[in-house]
Amino acid sequence: MAEEKFNVGGVILDRRFRIRRLGHFGFNVTHMEEGWRFYVDLLGFKVSDVMDYSRRAKSPEQVAGLGDPHGYFTRYGTDHHSMVLFPKRVRDALGRGVPLSELSAGDLAKHSELLDDEYYEVLDSARLLESKRAEGGTSPERLAEQLEAARSALAVVEEGG
Repeated sequence: MAEEKFNVGGVILDRRFRIRRLGHFGFNVTHMEEGWRFYVDLLGFKVSDVMDYSRRAKSPEQVAGLGDPHGYFTRYGTDHHSMVLFPKRVRDALGRGVPLSELSAGDLAKHSELLDDEYYEVLDSARLLESKRAEGGTSPERLAEQLEAARSALAVVEEGG
């Protein structure tokens, strides 16, 4: 059975419509750098305007550590704004009206599968301090011990032993 063809504005197509353009849509991007590489560098969208979402924050802490706080309005062809890349984490934090430090683990996990229990174990302050105090750690006491050991070893080498 032959596939049905359609006359769309004098052009014979396999479907009843022809996409002439896409316009005025946006993406909430979690990784802005990757979004930029795909839409701007690879597909060729041109940035026409930039919006700094950090200006909407009640304080700088509200968006600190959330990545690029800018929204990038882009165009392709003659439209002024065809598509916008929004910074998802920043917009979410602004929508909640809270700084990053006040977002729950569940809120943060929505943005990346990397923010799992193991991630928070690494950030646990007691574990972090203990690791600094362990042999070879970076606490001031351990660094002093390591420097003394290095000085002793250097003295032995300098004495020819």
